[in-house]
Amino acid sequence: MRTIHLIRAHLTRIPRDVPFTSRDCLCYGKRSAVDTALHRLVKKDIIIRLARGVYIRWTLEAAKGELPPAQEVAQIKARGFGKTIFIHKQDAAAKLGLIESGNETPTFGTFGRSTSFQFGDRRIRLVQALPKDTKDGDTFTTLFIRALRQLGNHDELPKTVMKLTDKLSKLDKTNLSLAAASMPSWLSDLFCSDQVAVARINSLAPKPKPMPALT
Repeated sequence: MRTIHLIRAHLTRIPRDVPFTSRDCLCYGKRSAVDTALHRLVKKDIIIRLARGVYIRWTLEAAKGELPPAQEVAQIKARGFGKTIFIHKQDAAAKLGLIESGNETPTFGTFGRSTSFQFGDRRIRLVQALPKDTKDGDTFTTLFIRALRQLGNHDELPKTVMKLTDKLSKLDKTNLSLAAASMPSWLSDLFCSDQVAVARINSLAPKPKPMPALT
């Protein structure tokens, strides 16, 4: 079967409002054949090109400009290269109320080198993030570290940390302290205590093996 027919069959199996990438279609033919088929489908108003290598099925809403959010397009784009996106450190600082606003243009952290691509009238930026700042995804702990890294070391740092952690439970505060290894030294120094040291040692202790069931 021709590549274009296989891709059209593929389109009937996916929701109309879910973006897909050209890489998703590489099992239907050589790269040149896939690119040609997708180009023809765009010309026939069967699909809409959202960004380079990212498409969505044609709908009246999409044709009028009601497109998926930038974050979804960025995630699809990154997924095509085996990557994941994360909240950027400036947006993390805004989310935690440390600065008034985040990035003016859609910006996300990711692994590997920084890059960008056009999406409509906006340009989405994928900025290299430190692996230790993203190893747990977008949990409060990693957002906390990224947000403080965005602000950097400053005279009001102890007050800022106290403000962010004041309403946390004792367990959450301990868990945050245990993540000190992922923090820059000027931040981790604020989490040094005997209690945290004991909790850290206990977290490293091997768990006892369960006793075998009696037969």
